Amino acid sequence: MASNIDEAQGVNTAGPYKPDNEERDEYYFGIAGKPRLVARTSHNRWSRPVHEGASNTQRRKQYAPVLESEQPEITSKWTQDLTPALIEALNGCNWCSFFPIRIGFEDTPFDEFPTVLLVTVEKDSLQWEEGVAIALGCRKVIRDFEIANVEVEIREDS
Repeated sequence: MASNIDEAQGVNTAGPYKPDNEERDEYYFGIAGKPRLVARTSHNRWSRPVHEGASNTQRRKQYAPVLESEQPEITSKWTQDLTPALIEALNGCNWCSFFPIRIGFEDTPFDEFPTVLLVTVEKDSLQWEEGVAIALGCRKVIRDFEIANVEVEIREDS
């Protein structure tokens, strides 16, 4: 069921899907440490992103900060109330950290990077089935705080 904030902003709320091995291993291509995707709430199908032209090499991802001047709707709500609610939603997994961050391709302007709540977990500690349930719980918390257009990604570091 879509939250009111999603409906008001026209957010597509189709369900997430289980990533195949290639997506699991290559989703964060370019990020140091070769993290692996466990689960994400986005409904968008992934395909290997490549540079157009002669090189035909895979595009690298990179992070950018969530800046208060650009996204006050996120930074102003990252409060003492939101953090405990997210910790409660993360109950049942061996999380290491969680934080809002922008993630996109190296050849894209930072202001076009989507913002995600990135959750890191211990290696081999979480399967997709449990991970997607936890990610959806975190997204519900975010929506309950009236923060729209932020999906949740859970990754494990190698």
